[in-house]
Amino acid sequence: MRPVSLSYGRLAAVTYLAVIAMAMSCSSGADETATPSSTATAVVAGPTPTPHPTAQPTPVVDNTATPSPTQQPAEPSPTAPLSTVTPTLTAPTSTATTPTTEVPDPEPSPTPVDTPTTPQSGSELVNEPLGVIQLRPGIGTAATYAPGVSAANFRVNVGFSNPFHPDFAPWNYGIRFRDDGQTFQMFVFDHRGSLNHIIGDRNELEVVRSVPVPNMVTNGGAKNDFTVVVIEDRAFVLMDQILIDIFDVPEPDRVGEVSLVTDIFNQTTVVGAVVEFFDLTINSAGLIRSSDSGSLVRQDAELPITGEASSLTSATYTLITFESPINAFSGDYSFGLLFNVEEKGIGNWLVFDDSREWRFIRRSTTGAQAVTARGEAALLGTAAGNLNFIEFLSTGDRHKIYLNGEFLADVTIPPDDKPFTVAPSAAFEPSHQTGGIATKYSDFVVWSIAE
Repeated sequence: MRPVSLSYGRLAAVTYLAVIAMAMSCSSGADETATPSSTATAVVAGPTPTPHPTAQPTPVVDNTATPSPTQQPAEPSPTAPLSTVTPTLTAPTSTATTPTTEVPDPEPSPTPVDTPTTPQSGSELVNEPLGVIQLRPGIGTAATYAPGVSAANFRVNVGFSNPFHPDFAPWNYGIRFRDDGQTFQMFVFDHRGSLNHIIGDRNELEVVRSVPVPNMVTNGGAKNDFTVVVIEDRAFVLMDQILIDIFDVPEPDRVGEVSLVTDIFNQTTVVGAVVEFFDLTINSAGLIRSSDSGSLVRQDAELPITGEASSLTSATYTLITFESPINAFSGDYSFGLLFNVEEKGIGNWLVFDDSREWRFIRRSTTGAQAVTARGEAALLGTAAGNLNFIEFLSTGDRHKIYLNGEFLADVTIPPDDKPFTVAPSAAFEPSHQTGGIATKYSDFVVWSIAE
């Protein structure tokens, strides 16, 4: 075998190349930058829902795809997904359990009482004169303000200021409710002067119904005042105390968060824009009379007959169904509701009679009576056995009458005539139902929406 030999020159060259290779390897390892685990984030200011326990105190959102402020926004897509809407109500992650013991207690543990989901009287839960919701373009979620109220039945009064003119950029704002962290409903007003009832979850929104709001002002900076009353499966939406429409709302027993919401369809492209809200009040709705049925038979020839009354309230949603006792041509009859302040000797009667007329009568402290409002009740069923569904809704000092599902009229109850009790009543005139004729009623329900 021939021995291998290297000359000094070749050995020096090999050694020199090896040293250079090692130096390059060390330099490359020292200068390498670690790859980030997530994209750059931007901190958004303004009121936000309670952050997830693992988040920083100020919510951090991915804002790398923020469109240019001059970009022309697209029209909203009702079914566009909300891929990452931040939940405003977090379900508990675990349930505490009692450790198992070998020797059970001789006495059985008491059965826990279910916490009622509806207060027994209406009360004011929130009263905030001014607030701001910051719009957050490009993050893919709506901006919300959650004051920490959960309810199934409630009244919200709030004024919103339009962030800009509709020709400059689209906008929307409204109220989200029955939000249990999975599903929710919304009433949303938009730059086109429309009211939208929306049902959604964390992936998709569905516009169930959309109606125009003729008296809504859409100019930039203009203020609109709204009232939303949600009672079980019905919702009344008003602007400046004028009814916009009545909506069917599903899942009447679902208790969820009530919050203000804006930029529902993520159309905002204006960085730094805000939506101001004013005079936010939220009242619970407490059930103070439930599903009574009865029969009213006149006993006194001079006074109407009155059934059992509700508890005191200063604002109410009342509903009752009356059955017309006889055919209209057979004799005169009348029925309705009494709103009574017994300790002051003041009362207000809402009267319907078989001539298809309604009247609102006030009895003063002296006992004098005066008709303060009246009108035609064309939808009143006057044949024997006809059922008539009456609703009475308080919205501040103006109160609204609905007959058989249709808005009938506004009436005013003076401030001194509140709080009052509500009771069914019949035979308001001396000639009405004098022969022992019974007026039947059913489903007498009273919700209080104020203290």
